[in-house]
Amino acid sequence: MFFPISLSSFDASKEVKLDVSPGGYGLSYFGFLHSAGSGATVQPTISERSGCPAGGGLESDKYAPSATTAKSTANQTQFDPPIPILASPDPAAKNGAYIYFKPNVNAGADNSGSGLIVLVPLGTDMGTLV
Repeated sequence: MFFPISLSSFDASKEVKLDVSPGGYGLSYFGFLHSAGSGATVQPTISERSGCPAGGGLESDKYAPSATTAKSTANQTQFDPPIPILASPDPAAKNGAYIYFKPNVNAGADNSGSGLIVLVPLGTDMGTLV
């Protein structure tokens, strides 16, 4: 599943919802370029939860690097094996669940950027620990 990203006029609070079916996914590729705006850096996150801060902090924050990336520097990462992500049911989602991307720009409301997130479906079987 390919999710192209194209953002303009975004600020630190910008969050993108990837609308998916409930189940397991593998994050196999992430790329993002903060191309313009008054922000100097981004610290992007991909999470199972809304509102993931820069650097993450919880198990549900699946991609949350501790370092920032300077504007006009491409952030491109291929994951092998893919990072597992669980998309839990959400009645507000058209397809039944969300995975969240947040660029976490450090300043301004005039930022632009583009990129790509690639998810591989892993299935809908979810186990239970006893």
